[in-house]
Amino acid sequence: MNLILQISILLWVKLYVVGESVWNIQGNYAQFHHDIFDKAGRFKDKAWVEWDGPRDELCGAVLTKQVFLGFILFLWIGRMLGELKTCMRLWNDLSALPSVPGEASISNTVLERNGQHEIIGLTCFTRMMLYLFTLIPKFCIAVLLLLIGLQWLTATENFADLILNALALEFVIGIDEQILEFFLPQRCRGNLKATKFAYPSSGPQNDQQQLQAMVKDYRRNIFYFIIACGGTYCYLKYAQQVLPFFQFDVGEHCGKWFMNRFQPKCKLFEKDCFPFGESSPHDYSPMEPR
Repeated sequence: MNLILQISILLWVKLYVVGESVWNIQGNYAQFHHDIFDKAGRFKDKAWVEWDGPRDELCGAVLTKQVFLGFILFLWIGRMLGELKTCMRLWNDLSALPSVPGEASISNTVLERNGQHEIIGLTCFTRMMLYLFTLIPKFCIAVLLLLIGLQWLTATENFADLILNALALEFVIGIDEQILEFFLPQRCRGNLKATKFAYPSSGPQNDQQQLQAMVKDYRRNIFYFIIACGGTYCYLKYAQQVLPFFQFDVGEHCGKWFMNRFQPKCKLFEKDCFPFGESSPHDYSPMEPR
């Protein structure tokens, strides 16, 4: 039930939220190319100064600040790699459990010890059901959420909204846990927490084996870090389809007039920054593009 709900919400977010964001930025960029460039692709300075089109929206688009956007996308890719790592650990856990005959009962595969339910084996049917209805959907949701998140974050037309959108994606990730927390009885949650996988022991590791395992773990996580860095670069450079074949020709024209809004006018502890009944000592009017 929670998987169906999570997938449904993802598809609605893709259609009604991400779709509108992409539609808006593509329309603004199309108008920018139509109004501010001639047919030969030459920029018209006078038209840019006098333009009454969506200049603020384009200059505020996070695609114009690749470093800032790149950091956020890097964190998002890393976050979703964590979900994929969880899927891999679940796969390893299920694969490590011994197989038992198909006629085995729950009492033969679950051992109750120290207040915990330890799963010591799985039938072939149970293992396949766990793969089909738990592992594979969880993996597909992670991949789908990765792609939807990358597109939504890239299509954001406001720097503050970029952070809010990332937080909204975290809400979608946690839907399954919220359903478990708020709509299932406490007894059910307690049983899930008390259920563990019990594998056949391979015996204690010596110092050399522990060192090798530690080195293997570090190499694996360094590999994930490289994947996140390379994925971020390749997505921004080649794979993003928010503005296909984006020429990065907006940010260079959003100069001092646009950056002026990010600089506070009042100095630290400035006493007379907001006088009563008099004009402000600072100019808060928007600057005109030059």
